[in-house]
Amino acid sequence: MRDREDAAVVGVNVELGRFALAGGVFEVVSSVAPHTVRLYSIQGDHRILACTISVVGESVAASWGAAWLGQSADWYARVEAAAVEVYRAAARHRSASEAGS
Repeated sequence: MRDREDAAVVGVNVELGRFALAGGVFEVVSSVAPHTVRLYSIQGDHRILACTISVVGESVAASWGAAWLGQSADWYARVEAAAVEVYRAAARHRSASEAGS
């Protein structure tokens, strides 16, 4: 039940943050699934879904779109780590806001 409440508090398709890495700009967006975010590549006025990342505790699992296959393992690791940090920072901020309420 708490996972559904968390999803309702954050909302779906809410930007949690952006980062620039490896020559690209990426946007981390909330998902309807608990502990899951979508990562978009920002290209001009468009955003293109790059992957979906599930974060449960210390376990991280990413599912990349076909257009992104073929990158180096280091590239995936750096982009996924940056996206997870944005997600965790948003979760910490949300927790701190709720504690202050």
